[in-house]
Amino acid sequence: MNKYPKFPATPAVSAKWWPVQIEPIIGSGELITIGIAAISDDGNNLVSSILSETALICAFGENGKSFFNLAELCIASLNKFISENNVIENWNPPITGVIVGKQRDALGDDLESIVNIATQMTASFGRLAEKREEVLVADSIEEKTVIKDKFIKKVKQYVIKNRPEYSRNFGVKRKLIQGGMDICFDYFSNYYVANLSEITKFNSRSLNTMLGSTRQRLWVLEVLRETWTNIIPNERIELILKKPNINEIKNIMDSNPALFQEIVYELKEEAKSRQLNIYEVQSVSEASERIISMEDAA
Repeated sequence: MNKYPKFPATPAVSAKWWPVQIEPIIGSGELITIGIAAISDDGNNLVSSILSETALICAFGENGKSFFNLAELCIASLNKFISENNVIENWNPPITGVIVGKQRDALGDDLESIVNIATQMTASFGRLAEKREEVLVADSIEEKTVIKDKFIKKVKQYVIKNRPEYSRNFGVKRKLIQGGMDICFDYFSNYYVANLSEITKFNSRSLNTMLGSTRQRLWVLEVLRETWTNIIPNERIELILKKPNINEIKNIMDSNPALFQEIVYELKEEAKSRQLNIYEVQSVSEASERIISMEDAA
């Protein structure tokens, strides 16, 4: 009988893995891990979306769900690329601000266990953390979820009143990448695509919500531009931004109209970096007439 203890068995799988991360605000340096890609030494691969939608909604409200959908779109793109090529190099993310992190080596029982370890190491919003979320009551999620945008609803009503045939173009969902999730556009036709956003009364918390929501809408347009380049011209893809008038600015900004100018400038720079256009309006009728004129001119 062997009196010496047995050495632990060597893990069955040796692999390399990479965190897939997104920079919500380009140039900020802030990174959120949205997935893990792993390729074993024997050629097997696994790409996993690791975000918890529940955690994102709790943290960011309405923006959390939009962020989750965009992350899923990116992971679907990477999964398709690695499945076809079995390498991660030369993958072109579908939206700006997504990067592949530093390569690391790992051992595990299988690729799933390696991805789980990688998630624990890199992801603050990872699905492994979902057990901690059970203490959050449903009311807290509902409270942070923004009710449907009234601005978009009013624009839709105006457009339909003047052009009933355009009603089918509001709230259209499209699958932009094979295997990806459906993405919703505020207005989508074969000739013109627009997302809509509004700067309205806010405190510091709702300001972040507004900026985040607008950036999400820009990201979606960028994905469309990159994937449908031969279908819809870039000049017919834009964000319509409703700004307050001069008198409203004073009420909105708590006697600090300069802050409003900074917000608009920041959004314009964000759009410029993504090669997108922001069309500014000050009323529902202006936004609606923009949609009608772009459609009529097609």
